[in-house]
Amino acid sequence: MNKTYKSKISWWLFGSVFGLLLGLLIVGIWQSAWLAVAILGAVELFLLRLFTNTYYCLTLDTLYIVCGWPQQTIPVANIKRVIPSNSPASSAALSFDRLEISYNKYDSVLISPADKAGFLATLQQLNPDIQISFP
Repeated sequence: MNKTYKSKISWWLFGSVFGLLLGLLIVGIWQSAWLAVAILGAVELFLLRLFTNTYYCLTLDTLYIVCGWPQQTIPVANIKRVIPSNSPASSAALSFDRLEISYNKYDSVLISPADKAGFLATLQQLNPDIQISFP
């Protein structure tokens, strides 16, 4: 079994940031500020990479969290609890409509699958002992 869930995206937030950086990039090109153009271009490419490559993959025994280049792996058996979160903390989530996954003794990660219900159903199927709390 191998199920992949794309990240939900808060377009209002990331679109405005991307648009602002694009505007600054255009101004940099217009003023021949090539160092600024290079830096802003690299940041824009990084953001595009995040938007196209942030997802969560569940296999029989592992949750793979992919956000850009690094990949985090969490054994499904180690997941203790899943609760909703709107935390603005940095995470592998492109939306503020998030899930906080607690695993091991004190570890947690924030993710934002677009199909929350499907993700949670698959997770519960893989490990029925996970506490899933929703209001």
